[in-house]
Amino acid sequence: MSFLNDFLETIYDVLFKPNQAMHVIAQTQKIKQALLLFFFSSLMPPWAAYIVLKDVLGASFFTIAFFIQIGLYLICWFLFAAVLGAIAELYGGRGSIISLFATLGFASLPRIVITPFWVCISFMSEPFKSVFTSAAGFVVLLWMLFLYIEALKASYKLSTSTAILTLFTPIIFLIGLSIILFLYAGALLANLPHSF
Repeated sequence: MSFLNDFLETIYDVLFKPNQAMHVIAQTQKIKQALLLFFFSSLMPPWAAYIVLKDVLGASFFTIAFFIQIGLYLICWFLFAAVLGAIAELYGGRGSIISLFATLGFASLPRIVITPFWVCISFMSEPFKSVFTSAAGFVVLLWMLFLYIEALKASYKLSTSTAILTLFTPIIFLIGLSIILFLYAGALLANLPHSF
């Protein structure tokens, strides 16, 4: 099977058979395909924004924004895989960071699928535009969270509950850290000498 046919078949499976697809991606470690999908998922949102805002911001702005976005997405993808892989191992998961990296790459698929809808929504009038934009964003968020959980289950052989815990541990940690820092800053301010 050619690379393109295999790639398109994998995308089809992620869309319609995500559990099975993520297990295959984790086993075969389809890094090239994940990178290609990642590239397209990074390209689509700036392209959609360009269609809507090209007269306002210009082509050069979107060219710069695209390369910045690619770099930031790539760094976040590496860090996300590394952090989730470490947490998954702490929770008893056994797997490969390369498998997780590949499966997380395919979890970006919803960003590509939803982009044409966002372009269409941008031409709607209010209040429909706000309602449909919010609804589309919520659907993409839930869909990506579902694919992240499937990616963790496939890559580290985790149960669904452990995969959910693994995914939300960094968020819980950051919320807890923010609360502690907020309370610490409040205590410091309360103990400062008052000057009148």
